[in-house]
Amino acid sequence: MATPQQAMRATAPASRDRRVDAVVAGAALLLVAGGLAHACVTHRAFVAQHPQNLAWIALSLLAGFLTFLANGVVGPRGRVLLWAGYGTFAMLAGFNVQGLVNGSIARLVPPPERGALTFLALGVGAGACQTLGKWLMVAILSRVHQPGRRADLLAMGLAVGLGFGLSEVVFIGTRVIEAQTPITGLGVIGIWERAAAVGFHVYSAGLVAAALALRRAWPIALVVVVHGLEDWLAGAVGAGVLAIPIVVLEGIYTVATVGVWLAFRRAARGVARGASSHGTPQ
Repeated sequence: MATPQQAMRATAPASRDRRVDAVVAGAALLLVAGGLAHACVTHRAFVAQHPQNLAWIALSLLAGFLTFLANGVVGPRGRVLLWAGYGTFAMLAGFNVQGLVNGSIARLVPPPERGALTFLALGVGAGACQTLGKWLMVAILSRVHQPGRRADLLAMGLAVGLGFGLSEVVFIGTRVIEAQTPITGLGVIGIWERAAAVGFHVYSAGLVAAALALRRAWPIALVVVVHGLEDWLAGAVGAGVLAIPIVVLEGIYTVATVGVWLAFRRAARGVARGASSHGTPQ
């Protein structure tokens, strides 16, 4: 039986880690909610006239969260929600690096000269940079907790993806309010798009975590390729280079999300088999 002193030494790192998680989650919430609150206060008249903008954010967050729950969350649920705070910083890191990389690409090709290949380069740049942000935060979270079970590493990836996706919803909603662009009706197409996007971020970050657990590159390569193609389509369609009906485009995004989810399920089974074959905890 462990002595009280031994028990204190065993629980001290866990208590420290929980405090770190709480600080990260609090900082993430402050950044995301603070930005939205600032936009609402600055444009209070617009928000009062168009409350559906806030309703769109709320419904998009709910739809995105449901795609996360669809996996049947692995790992401790309370901790997973705290770990989502790391996902906010994954988004910020990925978007900032993307701004540098894609900004350089955009400066090389003037807007009138941008064709499908330029948007493909921008799409791959976005996919690579955002995946880098997810990898960085999954690695940091793993370093903080040093999970003994591989399933916990997968839970960390899913949580980072959840925080990334939900923070992106609020970030986009905040930008729309700042631009004083009203959302008509309930913005069903936009909610559909955000649900697919959050699902993609959840399971793509789960694949990043699986890559770390398996010590394999294919999950990360898959994420970069799928993300790059999605952003290529978004940029090319938005610029009028490609003509794809919005419903068809959202259908493509949804299929991509389902594909990434299935790839995550496959990778997760590989993680479980690897743990069993080595006699290590799952």
